[in-house]
Amino acid sequence: MKRDFKSELEKIDSVIDQLGSVAGADGKITREEQSLLDEIMDNLSDYRLLVLDALEDDTITEEESKKMQDALDKIVDNASKIALEDGNFTADEEQLIETIITFAEN
Repeated sequence: MKRDFKSELEKIDSVIDQLGSVAGADGKITREEQSLLDEIMDNLSDYRLLVLDALEDDTITEEESKKMQDALDKIVDNASKIALEDGNFTADEEQLIETIITFAEN
């Protein structure tokens, strides 16, 4: 499926809001969840920059599209690694990962 990169910036803002809601749903954010959120936010920031750069000339080249897809893959991969780092994959971490996977796939 081809991504609509012009609306991508709105999707980034939306997923950031969703992640905050998921993480705070139980009234607490553990150190592990915070570490996971920090990693995701750093990677989303990098992704946002790629999208902004690509949109400067209103043309998304094949190379830019690949870089953006690679960045999305990195977000999911890094988040999964962080979540599994302590050997304890909590329900909250799973929901955060599912949220970011849904974002990356849409």
